[in-house]
Amino acid sequence: MSRALWFAAGASVGVYAMTKARRAAEAFTPDGLADRLAGLSAGLRVFGDEVRAGMAEKENDLRGHT
Repeated sequence: MSRALWFAAGASVGVYAMTKARRAAEAFTPDGLADRLAGLSAGLRVFGDEVRAGMAEKENDLRGHT
């Protein structure tokens, strides 16, 4: 029982390590880098939209109370 348990644990760790290594290697391919940059630009665009909306809301609040 003990050997089977250790074998299963070792196989699981091996599969996990292979999956992590494959994902890390894919991240540094041209397609992977392009995907990461596209995600970053989309995130920055959404952040900018939220900041502008917050600024407009705050300005409306300030103008309404004076």
